Amino acid sequence: MSKSSTTTSQNIPAAPLDQMRRAPAHPGGLLADWLQDVGLTAAEAGRRMGISRAQMSHVVTGRKPMPHTMCVKVAALLGTSAEMWATMQLRHDLWHAMHDKATQKAVRAIVPITPPASTRGPYTTPTMPADDTRSARASSRGVDSFTRDAPRLERLCRDLPRR
Repeated sequence: MSKSSTTTSQNIPAAPLDQMRRAPAHPGGLLADWLQDVGLTAAEAGRRMGISRAQMSHVVTGRKPMPHTMCVKVAALLGTSAEMWATMQLRHDLWHAMHDKATQKAVRAIVPITPPASTRGPYTTPTMPADDTRSARASSRGVDSFTRDAPRLERLCRDLPRR
């Protein structure tokens, strides 16, 4: 069984936006092509999804962004994923933001924050040491925080509402 040359089971990674010379396609353009292929007008598709003809027209022509609620409805109508439509809109909007002259000027004026090398990022979680190293590690800091906080944590857990 041979694969068709037009379909593939692999996800092809999208090109980085900062390396693209042209804007990614607006999802409305793909939607217009898709509707034409299945023989639906934008007005008929909008009626089936409960979306006004004016809003469908604005999105299909690329004058307005495709809202997330419309992404979900279009996905249900065409049997695709809402993530695909939302990602297309995100990439389109982000490319235009990255290439906007006022935004570029503002970005050049921003001084980046560089945290000291000794600190961890605010979103990293420290790994829990094994039980045998826990007390040695805590006592090396001069505070046995695991033992000190245990009664307080037990009280907090006891006070939590049960489901």
